[in-house]
Amino acid sequence: MGVAGRLVSFVLDAGASLRGAAGILTLLAPMSAPHWTTGRPWLLRIGLAAWTRPKTIAADWVWMIDHSIQIGRCKCLVILGVRLSDLPEDRPLSHSDMEPIALAPMTDSTKRAVADCLEEAAARTGPPRVILDDHGADLHGGVEIFRAGRPEAIELYDAKHKAACLLKPRLKKDERWERYARGLGRAKFAPQQTELAFLSDFFLGVSLDCWTWYPLWRNQPIRSFGRTARVPV
Repeated sequence: MGVAGRLVSFVLDAGASLRGAAGILTLLAPMSAPHWTTGRPWLLRIGLAAWTRPKTIAADWVWMIDHSIQIGRCKCLVILGVRLSDLPEDRPLSHSDMEPIALAPMTDSTKRAVADCLEEAAARTGPPRVILDDHGADLHGGVEIFRAGRPEAIELYDAKHKAACLLKPRLKKDERWERYARGLGRAKFAPQQTELAFLSDFFLGVSLDCWTWYPLWRNQPIRSFGRTARVPV
């Protein structure tokens, strides 16, 4: 395996960052190790190949659709797919199981624009069996238009967003939650454009998960080893 293959493997298989992968190569082969920025186009080429390669036409595709975080006036509609016949049975779904179906930049995301993108994706894989989304107005509206002539396609509500909608009425009057949410908003943007930017989404996700489950636990009995306890408020 050459230098390019080693760096890409460290990132994709071992979960190393580009800087970390380049640092490992520097330790192993100081004279031939590339700068970490050299690895970025290598990874982009792999992603481009995965996106543009022909897809299998089948009736058991599951599409997961969502928008990227908007930067400026543009955001991207992303469609990832996995076939029901390929779903793992003994482990959670991972990125390596997914197939990139579509990546559509949008400055004005409407349900019509989403439906058009779904039509283009269907030409590559065939109509999907399941479409998973967060029921945002543009996504849900686009899926409804797409499904109008395809009753066999099922739309499913993303469980994480559904749970958030159910919890919102319970949390919105909690002053501690309001303070915490404001603090998270500030913390999310603070490390951007710094060397700690890669930690932003990780810590935000962990913090939100802790608060998501806390209202379900507090003042609820927890049984363990024959004893009953309550999580304090």
